[in-house]
Amino acid sequence: MNLREPRVLFRNVWHYESWSAQSALRQRIAFVDTLRAQASSDSDLDGAAMIFAELVGNVVQHAGGPVRIDVVWRNDGRARLTVSDRGPGFNYSRKNSDPYADNGRGLFIVGTIGDSLAIERTPDGSRVDVLLPVWRETALA
Repeated sequence: MNLREPRVLFRNVWHYESWSAQSALRQRIAFVDTLRAQASSDSDLDGAAMIFAELVGNVVQHAGGPVRIDVVWRNDGRARLTVSDRGPGFNYSRKNSDPYADNGRGLFIVGTIGDSLAIERTPDGSRVDVLLPVWRETALA
């Protein structure tokens, strides 16, 4: 564990099968509703929804199978989204990305709207982490 990483104060987790478009829509609605209930008024919920849609869309298109969506509220007030899948994994380099290319455009958008985009191959698939443009309401912290 990185001692500089803010500790987690609160976590929301969703699981579903990526082949189900209706399930993905329900999860996106639940994701945004959860953020709306916990986030400060200056948070960018539309940006967070776009990040969610891009990352989950990538799983549907490239990985298939089960998806785990994890939102943690850190003690610094930021929300971190992690999307994990059991796909074959992939390599991505932001410095070589082209926002007009067919491949990598979604991750370019995610990295532009969010902060600290990190992509990791895991023994079971892939994991993408990004800090959302969302801050926890002070009264809830």
